[in-house]
Amino acid sequence: MVTPVDFQRDHALLNMQGGCTLGAEAVDIDQMVDASGNIPGDYLNIEFLMLKPWQLGIQKYLDFPEIMDSEDKLLNFLRMEKWIFDSPDQAGETYRQFLKDFYQGNKLIKGEVMIGDKQVNLGKISMPVLNLYATPKRIT
Repeated sequence: MVTPVDFQRDHALLNMQGGCTLGAEAVDIDQMVDASGNIPGDYLNIEFLMLKPWQLGIQKYLDFPEIMDSEDKLLNFLRMEKWIFDSPDQAGETYRQFLKDFYQGNKLIKGEVMIGDKQVNLGKISMPVLNLYATPKRIT
């Protein structure tokens, strides 16, 4: 996964929550933040797990017997599991602004993001930027 710049891409994984293409525009972030205050870490865990539901939710456990004999692989698996599920709640107002500005408003690519009193202009980046990405493998 790479850092998103254009948040309105149809097939970007973070725009396809749960495998559907409704994505972030279908989230009523105002209702969510107003009801809970903060965004629960468990909600974010589920969002990220749904990016690759087979690989992150089932396949890794089916592959588990293959790594049980390797202490290094087993410890790495356990460290990753601890890291994945160690998600603190996020400040609701920050999450609301992020979702509205980036995913729903696509303000970064439009040059409308403000940090303090400064406008973020991607065209003024004067250093090399490297984003690596791959085409997902289709399971048949």
